[in-house]
Amino acid sequence: MAVGDNIIFDPAKEELAVADSALAISVADAATPNGADEIDVDGSNKRSLRLLSIRTIDPPSRLTPPGVPRANDAATQGTDGGAKQRPEQQIQETQPVDGVWKAPRGGAKWGVLNAMVARSLEQGGAAAEVLDGLKAVELG
Repeated sequence: MAVGDNIIFDPAKEELAVADSALAISVADAATPNGADEIDVDGSNKRSLRLLSIRTIDPPSRLTPPGVPRANDAATQGTDGGAKQRPEQQIQETQPVDGVWKAPRGGAKWGVLNAMVARSLEQGGAAAEVLDGLKAVELG
């Protein structure tokens, strides 16, 4: 997932709640030419990863409905329906307000998406750690 230009792998639910974008990236070990696994004796054998698919996921922040401006909110108007609001209630809420989080609009930047994929596929990256963990799992 990404928030702005910051990339976070394996985010907590609190981090995911404010994500600008989230990706599901599927990778696999690229097969060796003869189809068999090579033995890594001295640690010089570099893992070759292959990108299988990328899927964008709508993070919870995208599912947050937009706010209602006070000028359109029935709760801030008088009971007579046509009463004018107090001047302090006529604040333009289209401008960003310091200290108030606003749900992201638009999509993720191409550079951020490219960096997320590159960081996943690099040597010792997140995908390599996941595949190493899967090799350590004993079945049966």
